[in-house]
Amino acid sequence: MNLEKAHDVREVDTAAAGRGVWLVKVPKYLSEIWKESTPNSDVGKLKITRSKLPGQKPEVIFTAKDTGNDIPKDHKFVLTGVGTQNLVVFSKTPIFGENSTTGTKELVSEKIAVDGKVIQRAECRPIADEKYKKLKRYVSHYNSIRNTDITF
Repeated sequence: MNLEKAHDVREVDTAAAGRGVWLVKVPKYLSEIWKESTPNSDVGKLKITRSKLPGQKPEVIFTAKDTGNDIPKDHKFVLTGVGTQNLVVFSKTPIFGENSTTGTKELVSEKIAVDGKVIQRAECRPIADEKYKKLKRYVSHYNSIRNTDITF
């Protein structure tokens, strides 16, 4: 998209602006697995257990589906509030049209939408089991090799 189109006035779809969404920080290895998965596929299960004591945060456990042998499956969400921040989620969806001369699809415009208001922040952390420890050893070993092999 060129610079002039970037500053064009566009409509923003606000139909879902009132919907509550969670903003979750996930480990890089999980985000890479999710990017490779097919759209609308099952990537895991989320179990939310409410505390019996008033004022306590619920316990949230995510169990990933197919992560592979060396990647942890179970993760715990560490929940934090959004405080006084007003956070919203925007999305940008490409709209394609057919070129009349070539017959190929090309980008015509983009739909901008507000997908919801953030009501909960969380960090997804792996539960420290044997798979997690093995992964951390591998990453540490890989990083130490990579840093010592730099030559000029």
